[in-house]
Amino acid sequence: MSAQLNYSFDMEIGVEGQIADIRNKVVLSKSAEGVIPFGRVVVLGTDKDNQCKLPSQALDITNAKYPLGVSTSTQAIESSDDTDYPAYKDEATVNVLKNGSVYMVAEDAMTAISAVYVRTTAVSQTQTLVFDADLVTGNKVNGLVDGTAISEVPFATDNATTLTNLAQAIENASTKVLSATSDGTDTITVVSRLDYDFVLSSFVVTEGASQAGAIITETVEPRLTSDLGKIRSDSDSGNASLISGLSIAKSASAGELAMVEVSL
Repeated sequence: MSAQLNYSFDMEIGVEGQIADIRNKVVLSKSAEGVIPFGRVVVLGTDKDNQCKLPSQALDITNAKYPLGVSTSTQAIESSDDTDYPAYKDEATVNVLKNGSVYMVAEDAMTAISAVYVRTTAVSQTQTLVFDADLVTGNKVNGLVDGTAISEVPFATDNATTLTNLAQAIENASTKVLSATSDGTDTITVVSRLDYDFVLSSFVVTEGASQAGAIITETVEPRLTSDLGKIRSDSDSGNASLISGLSIAKSASAGELAMVEVSL
């Protein structure tokens, strides 16, 4: 008969918000102000004695009195019905890790020497559609927005006018699109509504004496409201704020779980 003679101090990586080891820890109980996903930095809520919420402005993080800790995962409660990810319901009791270690998703690659920033602002997705030549008489432009065909755009008057019409057709094709704007030369910039993303595809120019090619590029990756409280290694152009009291114990690639030391 064999016996287990050793064990790992660290637990196996499992899910966002999972306590990462068996050391002593400090956990607060706070009432959720809004839906709070597991594994997010939470801050003082409107009722500063009892509530916690996701950060929604830089001050929530830069004021050292506001950050409370990290929402931990649990199977002891029913997850919110409003999400497709595990989360505390509005007004549920949230387990907030104030001191200890926890697994959190890193928005970008993070190592033990990375500064730790916390997302405080959601960001709309931006894609560009760039043509490699002018549109000419007789051209017709077709394409898909999230698999839905735009209304075919025929050449009208000149290249700039046709691009403006194409931008309008893209904007009309999906409620996920907030705006589509032409620069009048070769580029249409398409921005999503907050908390939505979409796919531009199959944009083709046909007919006419020549046919421009189209290149589609995602220039800004969407960051959702549910991403508030996630960690990353930089400010993401002012959309995340540096926090003291969090450090990376085990590194992670973008989108993977990092082991985070919490001391708040």
